This record gives sequence, C-alpha cells and structure tokens, in this order.
Amino acid sequence: MENLGVDPKLLLAQLINFGLFFFLFSKFIAKPFMQYIENEKKKDLERQRVSELALKQEEELEVHKKKISDKMNKEFNVAIEEARKDALELKKQLIAEAKKDAEEIVLKAEKEITTSQSLMEKEMKDKVSSLSIILVSKVLKDYLSEDIQKAVTARVISNLSQSKQN
Repeated sequence: MENLGVDPKLLLAQLINFGLFFFLFSKFIAKPFMQYIENEKKKDLERQRVSELALKQEEELEVHKKKISDKMNKEFNVAIEEARKDALELKKQLIAEAKKDAEEIVLKAEKEITTSQSLMEKEMKDKVSSLSIILVSKVLKDYLSEDIQKAVTARVISNLSQSKQN
C-alpha cells in the first residue's frame, strides 16, 4: 500500500478520527438536532390544529352572531309592531275622549244658552211688567181717577202674573 501512496498508520488514524467524529456528531449534534426538528414538526402540527380550530370557532361564532342578530331583528320588529298597535289604541282612546269632552262641552253650552235665554226672558218680562205699570200709571194718571187707576194696575199685574206662570 505504500506503493500506492497510502500510509497505513495515517489511514488508521483517520479511521479512528472519523469514528470518533461520527460518534460525537451523532451523540451531541445529530440527536438534539433531530429532536429539535421533531419538536418543530409537532409544534407546527399543533399550530395548524389550533388554527383550524380557531377558524371553526370563528365560523361558529359568525353563525351564532347571525342567529342572535336575526333574533334581535325579529324582537325589534315585534316591539315596533306592538308599539304601533299601542299607539293606534291610544290614538283611538284619545279621539274617543276628545269626542266625549266635545259632546259634554256642547251639552254644557246648550244648557247655559237655555238657562241664559230663560233668564233673559224672565228679565224681559219683568222689565215689560214694570214698564207697563209705569206706562199705565203715567198715561192714565191724567185721564183716570185714582180708584180706576188702581183697578187697572191690579188687573195688569194679575194678567202679568198669569203670563209669568205660563
């Protein structure tokens, strides 16, 4: 082998160095590196699983949000419809009360008018009576005697009292 340029001692030293290097490399570098790579693969798989789970939960959350939104819209629409019905009912009640109040006011006004007319008629009769008495006494004073004046006045008063009663 020496003729080929290979030194057996050097070859044996290189083989021992390579064996030692291989042992140290595999023990202290390759094993921890492979464990690191395996851990990274596991972490990567875990991240993918968590990411898929998060996407699934996000989709479920969106569906849940949509359901809640639809439910709230339905409840809102129901509440609005109830408010409209209540408003219409209140409007009807207010209109009925206003009509009732208007009728009461009209009746009261009619009653007041009737009362006022009665009072005016009574006052008018009283004034006519007193005016008639004054007129009779002034006009007949010069032409009739006192006894006849009293008789005419008494008759006018009795006629007026009878007309007041009617």
